[in-house]
Amino acid sequence: MRDPNTYWKKHGLRSHPLYKVHRDILNRCYLKTRPSYVNYGGRGITVCDEWKNDVKAFYDWSIANGWDNGLEIDRINNDGNYEPSNCRWTTAKVNAQNRRNSHNLTWNGVTMNLAEWANKTGIHYKLLYKRIKYENLSIGEAITIKKNYTRRSQAIKANLMGPMETEAP
Repeated sequence: MRDPNTYWKKHGLRSHPLYKVHRDILNRCYLKTRPSYVNYGGRGITVCDEWKNDVKAFYDWSIANGWDNGLEIDRINNDGNYEPSNCRWTTAKVNAQNRRNSHNLTWNGVTMNLAEWANKTGIHYKLLYKRIKYENLSIGEAITIKKNYTRRSQAIKANLMGPMETEAP
């Protein structure tokens, strides 16, 4: 194994933000003592040989593919490896929506996750979630329904308001 101190100094990337990204990717995939290992290396996720053995190759790919401060590396296929054909630089929001626990919903031939449907329709995420989860509506029904509240929400609102007061005669 190479001496990490001389290896990184040789490339002059030790102080560059991509150095930390590269190191974190390797740690997630190969360092069994890291808490995140179970979700990466423990699932068989690896780093392509080119990036694993050469931080300069990772750096060059990153610069050529839109890296900028504030962006995160994202694996397009969450079951795939860290390799040029499966990675992209995205915002934290896009990266958070591309998770194993994101459930894609299709309506009229368009597939998006619930957060994307909420953003596209202007309907609050929690309201869409309640309509689908508790009222067993399809995504199409949930986004086209005309009422403002789910039945459960209406009942909660009615209970919070309590009995109506009447004027004394």
